[in-house]
Amino acid sequence: MIDIKKSEETAINRHKILAPLLVALDDGTDSAKIGQMNQDICQQNGISRKTLGRWLKNYKQRGFEGLKPILRNREHLIPESVIEEAIFLRRELPSRSIPRIIEILELEGKVEAGFLKRTTLQDRLQSRGYSAAQMKMYRQDGLAARRFARSERNDMWQSDIKYGPFITVNGDKRQIYLAMNN
Repeated sequence: MIDIKKSEETAINRHKILAPLLVALDDGTDSAKIGQMNQDICQQNGISRKTLGRWLKNYKQRGFEGLKPILRNREHLIPESVIEEAIFLRRELPSRSIPRIIEILELEGKVEAGFLKRTTLQDRLQSRGYSAAQMKMYRQDGLAARRFARSERNDMWQSDIKYGPFITVNGDKRQIYLAMNN
């Protein structure tokens, strides 16, 4: 559902960008003025003329639906059996690289050459807990403590409270506490 909502928002934003140009085209504005509008719109929004032209073409062909990005369900692009085989290869030798895993899968005939992309397989392995960084933990021997890290920035905050100096308030001696956030 989130992808559909994002798709709608993207189409609305693209329509806002195209709106002045669409009005000018409907009014029969001369081509020099439309060319200048194209250039201004591209500069203001940080897009290329090619992108603007593609959005305009899609809008003319399919209306508002043409402005929506194509949604792909990326979870099902790689068959589950291939992901399981890649996990097996990674567990067998944790230092094995993603390109090497892809090469082995291709040589064994599990996938066609060029079917697997490095970043896609890397994402699938990471979501399952088998990325190179996650596998390093198992290669290090004799450590009593493991490094702890969150996957997203600001995912977790830590605080520390220290005893501070004493101050006098209305004749009473009170201790101050210092709080530090990381």
